[in-house]
Amino acid sequence: MVDISHSSWTERDADNNSPSPNGIQTGYAPTTVGPILWATKGAIKRERNRINAFYTATGSAAALVLTLQVAPDGLNKGDRYAFFSSQTNTGAMTLNINGLGAKAILQQDGAALKAGQIVANTATTVIYDGTAFRLENYVSNPKFTGTLTVDAVEATTFTGAHVGNGSALTNLNASQLTGTIADDRLPVTMIGKTFSSAVTVNGALTATTLVGNGASVTNVNAVTLAGYTPATLPVSTAVQTTINGLGNASTKNFFYGTAAPASNFGADGDVYFRYE
Repeated sequence: MVDISHSSWTERDADNNSPSPNGIQTGYAPTTVGPILWATKGAIKRERNRINAFYTATGSAAALVLTLQVAPDGLNKGDRYAFFSSQTNTGAMTLNINGLGAKAILQQDGAALKAGQIVANTATTVIYDGTAFRLENYVSNPKFTGTLTVDAVEATTFTGAHVGNGSALTNLNASQLTGTIADDRLPVTMIGKTFSSAVTVNGALTATTLVGNGASVTNVNAVTLAGYTPATLPVSTAVQTTINGLGNASTKNFFYGTAAPASNFGADGDVYFRYE
């Protein structure tokens, strides 16, 4: 008996009256009924095994081969085949069922497969569209358009272009982010934040307190720094106190500038810097 997908099988019970083996007519002798029932059971069993993952497809990452116990009569549009794949695809992949010819396996929308959409040792279902097989189930690399709402997304790596400002993203924890981050995506405060590498600030930097000795800080232009006043820049009060402790005189003069020092300069312990 031909497969259930054959046109001689119809949904209307009374229309399944073609002569055996494509149907069952009335008036058969009892001895002829048995073979008809056997063929009917075979056709039903074949259909059941084809649409469920009963078989395992062999082959390579680019070409799968599915061998059924009984070959289909042919490939018909809408036929569904389920199987376990022995291979993970790395790109384009074909499927050849019982030597009926290698047909491309495509995504649901007809686009070419992407690597990893068919995974070894997992159940795979395809539907024949008249020319190629369309993958009914996806394992990875889904593509979404429009707005996607999810409770949580976990990913080891984000690749490709990301469109939108992600204004609703929260609790983003990443060890490395590259590119430019818009100001409105930065935290309002840096309290508790630690930077382990160089930080470049192109605009103004406003800070109430800078902690550390700043030994590597260069090109600092400031009107007021803690312990400094414009009149004594770039010498702090602490440095001036140390200078005052040098030599024998009780009062030391520290002079810097381009002009000659004052007339009282030159006492024991005075320090003079002059720049041109």
